[in-house]
Amino acid sequence: DGRSRSHGGTAIPNLNPALAVLVGAHNMMDYTGDLYLATLAKRLIDSYNAVENNPDDPTFDFSFKAMRRGQKKRELNIARTLLHKIKDYGADISRDAFQIKIAQQATTMSKSNVAGRMLSAVGYALQHEASSYQQIDMGFTGSVIKKMYRYKHKLDLVKELWKVKQSFGTIKQAAEEALVSSDLPEDVDIKQCLATLMELLVTITILDISITLEGACWRLFRDSDVSNKERRRRAEAIGMIGAEFQAVGDAWSDKSDAAMTEEHVLARFETAFELLHPHDDIKSSYRNAEDTIQKRARKHKAATNAS
Repeated sequence: DGRSRSHGGTAIPNLNPALAVLVGAHNMMDYTGDLYLATLAKRLIDSYNAVENNPDDPTFDFSFKAMRRGQKKRELNIARTLLHKIKDYGADISRDAFQIKIAQQATTMSKSNVAGRMLSAVGYALQHEASSYQQIDMGFTGSVIKKMYRYKHKLDLVKELWKVKQSFGTIKQAAEEALVSSDLPEDVDIKQCLATLMELLVTITILDISITLEGACWRLFRDSDVSNKERRRRAEAIGMIGAEFQAVGDAWSDKSDAAMTEEHVLARFETAFELLHPHDDIKSSYRNAEDTIQKRARKHKAATNAS
């Protein structure tokens, strides 16, 4: 319903729909679950409100142990979802039919200005974990290939972390300039700051998705209650999904980067902000978020051209 629990009558918004729309992950929540950054922010707000409303009551305390428990539950839910999505592969549905099915899903999920990068991240993580598992039974050669995959994965994560550092540095500099006086400096471009902030959130979310899918796939591929044959079937199907998602995501990424104008960034923030305020039609707003963003971006563009 768009709300989370409250303390002392203060409603705490569910931040996940807003963040998912902002970073372009709202069409692929089956593969991401509730984003860690949204959960973390919500728990921090919850903790703050609890202390403000009743400072003498120590019953509610922010705990990273609770966050880790929530993350494990998230990985388990994603693993169950993945298992449901591949249950017919190799039995009731052929390889070609399965390929067509996931290709259609990938195309639908990628139609967003920033969804290409998200879909590519999901695809890479799934393909990486499936490939790593498939190398286990290949002896020395397999162990070498597996290590290569691991090193490449870690290198990619380091690159994403470097992007986080650069984005944070840009935002920090703008904030420090703004604090010098009561007004923002004339040369501070608000739209550019929003674009930098969104890049920061997208990069952090990509890291979050990579780590979460690694845990979800680990549960699927190390399930001792099923046979080796079943685990290999799972890895093959997950690898196919990953390869298709990454291919479609990479193809859309260039288009997404070109289309991500300042007007689109502003429209995406506006649409995401609306989802922070629960209302009767929030589910419809969530489903139609991309259409809303495109309409707002066109209005902003028209206003810019007219000025």
